[in-house]
Amino acid sequence: PGPEQSVARETLTYQCDADQRIVVEYINVGANSLAVLRIGEETVIAANVTAASGAKYAGGRYEWWTKGEETTLYDLTRGENAPGVNCRKAG
Repeated sequence: PGPEQSVARETLTYQCDADQRIVVEYINVGANSLAVLRIGEETVIAANVTAASGAKYAGGRYEWWTKGEETTLYDLTRGENAPGVNCRKAG
C-alpha cells in the first residue's frame, strides 16, 4: 500500500430556484473528487468528470456543475437541451 492520503471534506448548502435547497458534501482524496448531493429525499453520489471549465460531477441522472459562484443542477432525464436549476451558496 502507498502512503496515506488525507481526505478533505467540505459540506455546503445551496439555495436554488423554486425554493429548492441542496446540501452537498465534497470529498477529495488525492486526484479523486466526489460530491454527495442531497436533493430532497434523494442522495446522489457524483464523481468529478472532465469539464472545459469549472468542476463537473456526474451521478445517476444528475450533473452538478460549479463555475466560480455559479452552480447548476441538470436532470439528464429532461433531455439534452433542458435548462438546469440555478443555485447559489447559502449562508
